Amino acid sequence: MKIRRNIYIIIGITFIVLNLLIEIQEYPKHPDKFNDISYLIGYNFLVYCGLILLGLAYRVQRKINRKKRIALDELIKNIGKPE
Repeated sequence: MKIRRNIYIIIGITFIVLNLLIEIQEYPKHPDKFNDISYLIGYNFLVYCGLILLGLAYRVQRKINRKKRIALDELIKNIGKPE
């Protein structure tokens, strides 16, 4: 699960950084397009995908923490019991 979380984080951050680099490169060529709503939806697609992947990484991290907490509760519950 940690590998999946790390992959989501790496790909998500890569998409966001890639989108920022594209924005920086395209802004001098078409500064008037940055006020158009269709431009904001279409050209920021990588940001949306990156944010979704970061959200998935957060969910995986919560699942990992929940499993650790359950395992710890089981260990505490079994203290003093004969095996």
